[in-house]
Amino acid sequence: MKKLFLAVMGLLLCCGGYAQEKAVNKNGFTINGTVKDYNGKVYLTDEVKGQYIRVDSTEAVNGVYSFSGGNVDWPRMMHIELEGVSGMGSFILENGEINIRSNDTAFFYHSTRAHNTLNNEVFNKYRIDEEYYTVTTHRAEVMIEMLRYPEKMEDAEYQSQQFQRRSREGTQISRQLRMTIVETYPDEVISLIMLRTLAPKLSADSLEMYLGTIDDKFDEHPYTKELQTVLNAKYADIVGATAPNFTATDSNGKTVELKELRGDYVLLDFWATWCAPCRREIPILKQLNSTYGKKGLKIVGISLDEDEAKWRSTIEAQKMNWIHICDSFAWNGEIAVNYNVQAVPKTVLVDPEGKIVAIDVRGEKLVELIKSLLD
Repeated sequence: MKKLFLAVMGLLLCCGGYAQEKAVNKNGFTINGTVKDYNGKVYLTDEVKGQYIRVDSTEAVNGVYSFSGGNVDWPRMMHIELEGVSGMGSFILENGEINIRSNDTAFFYHSTRAHNTLNNEVFNKYRIDEEYYTVTTHRAEVMIEMLRYPEKMEDAEYQSQQFQRRSREGTQISRQLRMTIVETYPDEVISLIMLRTLAPKLSADSLEMYLGTIDDKFDEHPYTKELQTVLNAKYADIVGATAPNFTATDSNGKTVELKELRGDYVLLDFWATWCAPCRREIPILKQLNSTYGKKGLKIVGISLDEDEAKWRSTIEAQKMNWIHICDSFAWNGEIAVNYNVQAVPKTVLVDPEGKIVAIDVRGEKLVELIKSLLD
């Protein structure tokens, strides 16, 4: 695996010479796009807190389209959408002439490649290398196994184990490719883009270290601020830390502020109606609310549902009679980000002074913990 990682780094580093050869047009951007066998609407789509917003549109005629605009202050990830075609083609919006080619609308994301600017060339090379190491080499390995060990092709357990192994290796390789880009291009926005994808799995110390290597010119970039928020959440997501304050509107239209609940223990329950393990916790929460709701425990349910109607009908049908908040930005919502929510259910127990005393304690263990604190 180490030899493979060294080869990966070598492939990415070969893009380095491109930086000296390409001059950046600081007067704005031009996108020249081609789509094989397509005529129709083309959308330029931005991403804000995980939600996609169409910011411009044009028509592709005989498979050709274009966009142009003024100076790009903060280069960032953008997307191309086609009307009636599933998926989006991703590229990096930056100053200069960007050429985008899409060879197959049936596989629009995978067939779309952007060229002619540094960040897009590095991003394109990353995608090619990732596909080679995680798809092509694994296909070759499967074919070799079929020839060498045909009897094992019918062994479902063996095949499952091999699939899981290849999946783990693919994840490791993809991670190494992205880390190499962060280390190689600290003065380009591609480093921030890759660091955003790595951040959820990095420790607080590692994320802080990588953030410290990014060029100072990106200090005010929205991606840097987003990563700083993630970093703060990682440091806050430990027992003994002060629980991040938040203000939100509850299901009854009232304003809820965490610091105003001090004096009681507060159980923050991150959940969603579509989450089966979350729903299995509802009887426990109802029991806690009934027993300790007047003895110093406040429960605040924080839903990551995007369907507000379903959220409301669920809390009413289940008679979940405690404070409820729903953030339509879901995983990208301010509260979820500040509490480093990577999966649901997640619980955070805050003491009367606003300190975190327990994280991810659920079921009977949660009942015993609350009992020990309030009985």
